[in-house]
Amino acid sequence: TGYVIPIFPQHESIWDGIPDAVKQSKAYKRTEWFIKQRAIPYDTISVYTHKAELKKEMLKYSSDSFQSLNNLQWSSIGPAGINFTGGYYGGPPYWGRVSGRIRGLAIHPTNPNIVYIGAASGGLWKTTDGGDSWMNIGDELPSLTYGAIAIDPNEPNSVYAGAGEFVATFFSIYAGSFEGDGLFKSTDGGSTWNQITNGFGGITQFGDLEVSPHNSNIVIAALGGGVWHRGNLSNEGIWLSTDAGFNWTRTLIAGDASDVIFHPTDPNIIYAA
Repeated sequence: TGYVIPIFPQHESIWDGIPDAVKQSKAYKRTEWFIKQRAIPYDTISVYTHKAELKKEMLKYSSDSFQSLNNLQWSSIGPAGINFTGGYYGGPPYWGRVSGRIRGLAIHPTNPNIVYIGAASGGLWKTTDGGDSWMNIGDELPSLTYGAIAIDPNEPNSVYAGAGEFVATFFSIYAGSFEGDGLFKSTDGGSTWNQITNGFGGITQFGDLEVSPHNSNIVIAALGGGVWHRGNLSNEGIWLSTDAGFNWTRTLIAGDASDVIFHPTDPNIIYAA
């Protein structure tokens, strides 16, 4: 007597719904081993717990005890790409030398040598010489993952980067996709950024971003999901800003929204997928 034994009711586990073919992969087994032992007594690690632990680690590395590491000098020894030799589920046996997933891309409306890209887990990059060289313009931001980039066609120094990649296929169970921390906006061509979470919150997976060619204050975004063990996110759908991206309102509730585009001549027509 005097002891209290916690009892957790039985429920369907998210791990039960994974296809057997996926369960046999080494990538899945590593993920399962890592998460399950840290999630007890639950199925998965809470996103809020994950963010809290990540913040603690970031603060640790910015403390005085790690200042000596900041003095180290690094140089890249390559390679510039990944020699990908295997396909998935009977796909091509050799895909050549490739980069990581580029999920967002925007070209300057009047200078084609200026291009912005966002990677699935590699940050934000900019070229001013048509792709011969690239600058890392997002290493100080809290997100490494970007699913969409948009340039204001009326003011090209205004750039929007939607954090988190949208993946709406079964394939994301195997390969995994990554969420982000809201929307980031720059008004100086990517030199500095402001984080925006008003409306859709700080957990996002962007499918697309577009600035109206008729009015720079009108910005529209498609948000979806893709982190297989989280299911549908509560902010999926089409979102609209009427103040140049600072505040957002969802105008269409739709799971896994992927694309938006403005009509080229009629400002009242917008298409969404």
